[in-house]
Amino acid sequence: MAWHRCRQKNALWRSDLKKSYKAALNKKDITDLKPVKKGFFKAGHLLLLAMRLLVSWIVFALCLITQSLHLIPTWVAELFRFCPFKPGISKKPFYIIGHRGAAAHKIENTISSFDFAINTQGANALEMDISFTKDKQVVLWHDWLPDDLVATVRQLGFEPDVKYKPLIPPEEKWYKPTHKLTLQEIREQFGYSRKKKSTKEEAYIPSLDEVFDWAVQQASLEMVILDIKTPEKYKSQLAGMLDYIQNCIEKYKPTFKIILMSPEKSIVKEMKKLAPQFNYTYDIELPVFLVLDPQEFSAVDKAVNLGDRFASVGRPTAQLGPWTTLRRLLQYDVFQKTKYAGTDKEIEDLITWTINRKREMRCLLRMGINGIITDRPERLKKVCDKLLKKQDL
Repeated sequence: MAWHRCRQKNALWRSDLKKSYKAALNKKDITDLKPVKKGFFKAGHLLLLAMRLLVSWIVFALCLITQSLHLIPTWVAELFRFCPFKPGISKKPFYIIGHRGAAAHKIENTISSFDFAINTQGANALEMDISFTKDKQVVLWHDWLPDDLVATVRQLGFEPDVKYKPLIPPEEKWYKPTHKLTLQEIREQFGYSRKKKSTKEEAYIPSLDEVFDWAVQQASLEMVILDIKTPEKYKSQLAGMLDYIQNCIEKYKPTFKIILMSPEKSIVKEMKKLAPQFNYTYDIELPVFLVLDPQEFSAVDKAVNLGDRFASVGRPTAQLGPWTTLRRLLQYDVFQKTKYAGTDKEIEDLITWTINRKREMRCLLRMGINGIITDRPERLKKVCDKLLKKQDL
């Protein structure tokens, strides 16, 4: 990992230099300053110390550039590889996770979509997006902020693989965060249409309570992932959301596993502080353009650092070689997961999203991933059954 290699070589801003520099700034008489290390700098030479710090950053930048150049041939070679051979899929229960239900076929985040994924397409787990309303309801709605970049892309119909797009009224008064609208207002004003049309489809936007009422009746449902859409600047809304979720659990007593997921580390930390009884995962979203060294974004390593039992990472979209990046990262994460097995840092499940291509599904299954989130559960089910059949022969 380029970043870590350069840090290990002490090219990055050294802790002893930082301590010395801060101490020098705080002293009224810098001539009394004693060096942290013998020969590091002469007492009182604050300018020299500042220059050393600047040089350390320059050396780090040069190291990072050099290491990155060394990684380019590996990245190019990996582009022409597809999947390392593995004898078979994980022996643990595998989760076929319907992304917002079956978003390639049905309107996302509706009970109709969830039911289709579970009872028609063979999913045994669900991922769903939740936001919070003005009247303290948890609503199944993806875009907490209707005017951010992701929401805008979705409203324009540019989200790949899904069949429908969200529909927002053109009036400016409705372009508010969900926590400034009531559940009834969202149901009346928001909705969905076909991607190439603007006609509002008949679709009931459910509350989480209504989803749980349906979900506890599904014998084959083994896991529900709640994707918390709370932006970092509105994390004050988390307490109400978590209380609502806890009330749903106490009311319906579900037997399926529940995981709370967020791509914001600060949101995950805040939720764990407010409600440590839940399962959490810090969802890794890879950066755009190019990732030469995917190990730096290890979902397993980050889960271990946060004390989580679940790790998740998404397939990048706006990137060169997105599948190559994800495959390399998950190969590393499967190895890391094995390394922590049997310890107090053990990762229970490693999950990835959103995978819709057969060959990618097949590769990840052989690699030993525990669950795949997909818009096409029926496709993943067929791939999974076929591999299991071959493994049993």
